[in-house]
Amino acid sequence: MNESGSRQRGHSRRASRFHIGLGIILLAAAASGQLFHRDPLTRQEAQQMRHNAGQPGKRIQLLLRFAGKRLSELQHLQNQAGTAARQYRRLREYREIIGELDDNLDSLMSGRITSEMAGRPKVRKPLHLVLRMEAGFLRELSAIRMHSSRRQLAHYHFALDDCLSRTRGSLRQARAELRRAVRKKMK
Repeated sequence: MNESGSRQRGHSRRASRFHIGLGIILLAAAASGQLFHRDPLTRQEAQQMRHNAGQPGKRIQLLLRFAGKRLSELQHLQNQAGTAARQYRRLREYREIIGELDDNLDSLMSGRITSEMAGRPKVRKPLHLVLRMEAGFLRELSAIRMHSSRRQLAHYHFALDDCLSRTRGSLRQARAELRRAVRKKMK
């Protein structure tokens, strides 16, 4: 009986350690933002996106406007003290919006027609808009980097680098899609 009791206590200790370890992992994941993901869009913005579900060109326009809004907010916050966490959040939201923009650009370029569409989508006008706006976003992000203090950059330089990289990649994708669209039109 004594041997059985010590086995149960040993098992109980291992189970306790496991639960404590699991709790620590869950807390670390939650703290890093991996467990609870916040939507980068406001309720009103998400509603506008849903309202234009079958119109990839309109959705692209909306996403460009939302991304520009995040950069404007970021520039406004840059001149205020104690806003590093909010600046980081705006950068993260911007990056996620650009990712959503790329997904919508892929959808537009796929040529698939959904039941909500009124015919084949126009691709050149949205592509030109993406090229113009994202080039401006790159200039704004570079200006933000240039005008950020060392203290600000210590908080968000990785996020800023990621936004610059994501925007450059999105711009390359849009240029390639425009070249394909032009070649396709010439055939």
